[in-house]
Formats: sequence, C-alpha cells, structure tokens
Amino acid sequence: MKKSLLSALSLACLILCSSIAEAGLLDRICKKKSKAEECPAAECTSCAAPAPCMTYVDQVVTAYKYEQKTRKVEVTVHESRLVKKMEDVTYTVCTPVTEVKKVEVVECKNVLVDESYDYYECVPTYKTEKRTVCEYQTTMVDEPYTYTVCVPVVTPTKVCKTVCKKECVQVVEHKCVTKEVCTPVCDPCTGCVTYKKSKIQVMEPVCKTVTKMVPHTVEEIVNVCSYKSEVRSGVRKVCKVTPVNKEIEVQVCTYAQVKKTGTRKVCKTIQEKKMVDVTYCSYKNITKTDKVEKTYCEVVPVKKTIDEVYCEKVPYQTTIKVAVPAAPAPCAPAPCAPACSPCAPVVAACGTCCN
Repeated sequence: MKKSLLSALSLACLILCSSIAEAGLLDRICKKKSKAEECPAAECTSCAAPAPCMTYVDQVVTAYKYEQKTRKVEVTVHESRLVKKMEDVTYTVCTPVTEVKKVEVVECKNVLVDESYDYYECVPTYKTEKRTVCEYQTTMVDEPYTYTVCVPVVTPTKVCKTVCKKECVQVVEHKCVTKEVCTPVCDPCTGCVTYKKSKIQVMEPVCKTVTKMVPHTVEEIVNVCSYKSEVRSGVRKVCKVTPVNKEIEVQVCTYAQVKKTGTRKVCKTIQEKKMVDVTYCSYKNITKTDKVEKTYCEVVPVKKTIDEVYCEKVPYQTTIKVAVPAAPAPCAPAPCAPACSPCAPVVAACGTCCN
C-alpha cells in the first residue's frame, strides 16, 4: 500500500514539472512576439545588423512516462489458528460412601378393639286429640253496582265536498296529412311546361270531442256520530268468604329419649420396638488426574502471494517543435514602410521589418 502511494505521488510530480516547463517555453515565445509587435516605425529608418529569423522544425525525441503494473509478491502474514492440545488436569471429586447399621426404631400399628358405649334413641308416641280449627267457606252473593256506558248519538250535518263530473270538450289537434300536388316542370330542350303529380305532407287542424273530469263543489247532509256517557245500574254475582269454627280430631306425635348400650369397633395405636437396617451415606474427597483436550488460539506466520501495483518508468518516442535560425533574405533598396509588419523580420539598412 505504501509503495503504491509513493508511486502515485512521484507520477503527479513528474506531470507537474512537465506542465511548468511547457508553460515557460510558451512564455518565452509570447515575449518575443510582443517585442516584435511593439517595434515603432521610426526604427525602420535606422540601419542595424539584420536579426536572424527563427523557424520551427519537427524533431523526434525520447520521453519517459510512468505506467502502473501488477506483479506477484510473496509476503508473510500472521494468522490466528485454533490449536488443540492434551493436558493433565487434577480435580477433586466428592464420592458417596454407603454403610449399613442396625438401628432400634419404634413402629406404630393400628389395631381394631371392641368397645361398649351408651347412646340415647328418640322413640315416637302417637295420641289422638281434639282441636278447634277455622275454615273459610265461599258463598256467591248478588251485589248491585253502577257503571258508565258510551252511547252513540247521530247528528245530521251539512258538508261541502268536491265531486268530479264528466264533460265533453272540443279540442283542436294538428295531424300530418299526405296530399297530391301538381308541380310544373319545364323541359330545357323544348321549353314546354308540364305538370307532374307529387305527394307532400301537410299539417292540418282536426277537431275532436274529448271527455274531461271537471271538479264541482256540492253540499250534502252527512250523519255525524258522537258519543255520550251514561251512568247505568246493574246486579252482579260476588264471591264472599265466611269463616266457620269447628272441632276435628288430630294425631299428635311426641318423642321420648330411651337410653341404650351398644358395642363398636375402635382403632387404637400400639407402639412396637424393633431393629432395622439403615443405610448411611457419607462423602469423601478423592483427587483424580485426567487428560483433557484444550483449544488455544495461536498466531502463526503464513506466506502468501499477493498482487502488488507499482509504477515503472517507460520510454516512448514523440515529435516536438524545435526553433532553428533561418538564413536572412537578400536586401533590396526600398522605401521604409510606415510601420513594422508582424509577419516578417526587420532589416534597418533595407527598410524592411523583422521579427
């Protein structure tokens, strides 16, 4: 990575230097041209040595440029790898140790035993006794009462109502009628006029009688019914309840407690002693050594081949313009030009301009 960065920096510097050199060459050419353009007309009259004329010739030169290339480079890279190793590990194990001992225990047993007990029993006794009771008897009795009745009353009343009656009315309608009409036709060859029958449709009024319903107001006498309340009296059957006392015979039950003796089964707990084998468990620490596989992470150097980008200086042929002095032209007597021409060299003795 560092090599590629250095090669890129060197290539940028070379391009910068070549651009600066070209800029200096152009600056010198421009200065020469500006000096030639600033030549005044008064100087053409004075005689001086002729200045050499410059021409540009193509010349093949060898230049150098930088090219990026790729090459295979073998480098050493450190990689992490998992390595498994067998190691001796010492550890302590709690091992149970069992031991059988004789122990005296007390065991409880349930035994059913007969037991006598006293209890009381309720014995019923029945007696016949006379009792006075009240009975209710139902009797139907006539009872007078009054009630209100709505009686209808009819009253004749005059009422105006609208009645529709049929009437005949004359109506004019327009109907489409087909008629025959004689139309004059002129013959263009002979100029004779002939009449030709043609049918046309004409709207003609037609009268007809139509029956319509016409409303009329008529007075009529109508019976109007209204209701009037009247109080009337009547007789109805009413149920009345009358209490009546009488004597009846009733069976009366009484209970007497009688003491009795019985036998029942009772569960009793009895304790018995006996010897029992009991297993005791105790723990002992035992040291053991085993081989255990462990995994470690190790950094291992590994050789790898990678692609490296580098810059190489490569020569190449190019054509440039080179300034070469040219031979001056022969002088001829001529009047001095009013001003210098920027296109030709000035010779002071001959009155011509130069660059």
